[in-house]
Amino acid sequence: MSAEDVIRAQGVVYGAVALAVGFGATALPALAPTTEILVVGALVLVLGVPHGAFDTLWARRLLGLTGVRRWALFGLAYWAAAALVVAIWALAPVLFLGGFLIASALHFSGDLEGRVAVASRLAMGAAPLVLPSLLHEVAVARLFGLLVGPEPGALVAGALASLAWPVVFLLVGSVVWETHRDRGRTALELAATGVVAILAPPLVAFAVYFCLMHSARHVLRTARAAETTAPAALVAIAALPMLGTLALAGAAWFLLADVALDARAMQVLFVGLAALTVPHMALVEPARARGWGFAPVPRAATPGDG
Repeated sequence: MSAEDVIRAQGVVYGAVALAVGFGATALPALAPTTEILVVGALVLVLGVPHGAFDTLWARRLLGLTGVRRWALFGLAYWAAAALVVAIWALAPVLFLGGFLIASALHFSGDLEGRVAVASRLAMGAAPLVLPSLLHEVAVARLFGLLVGPEPGALVAGALASLAWPVVFLLVGSVVWETHRDRGRTALELAATGVVAILAPPLVAFAVYFCLMHSARHVLRTARAAETTAPAALVAIAALPMLGTLALAGAAWFLLADVALDARAMQVLFVGLAALTVPHMALVEPARARGWGFAPVPRAATPGDG
């Protein structure tokens, strides 16, 4: 099975699961809010966060990094950007949350494969973030409140709710357009994202999208670019960065020991995601613009070249 076939299969599986979770949401037993946060947080940490651990591979191939000094400078810049995001969260929480949502929408817009209409990309980027507020504004406000405080959380949730119907119309129009263009898988991915975002509990919808679409697609694109489908090779690439990320998450969990359990879980997970999203986007968005391919690493000159 080729890399393209695997990506196509991933899109169909995601669409089926998202539709099943969305339409089955009312039949599923409701979890206690704190339990839901912890369960979803664990799933996102295990299945979603690891896609960013491939940033070292993209950095090596796109930037041509070699030697301890260059890697040290890259690591310093990467973690300095992440630390800046955490500082913004601490000093200007509404700015942090608004910026995180906008950056995430732009980043998610790249999840669709191929030459897709701009409107479809906008719909895909906005749907996972905006549409949960259509039927679950109170729940969204509560979750945001755990991140930035009750009043700012309610303000941002209300702003998203005011955008919900325009995004619904944009999404429906995009599904119709992509179907008209005989891009059935793209239409399925868009429709399924809308269904799960609207009908499922907000955190559950986010976990389904982030793990089974965004993270899975990035891993498969990385495997395609690296021309390997061997799970062992991919695990070897991601293992060390992922261990470092888990260590930092553990340190953050310890530093927030005085915060209530649900708020601590939300802050470690989503502030951590936001902090990693900024340097991750700076690295991989240029690759997206080039069709998710590695730029050739410049070859060092050797005697006799010329």
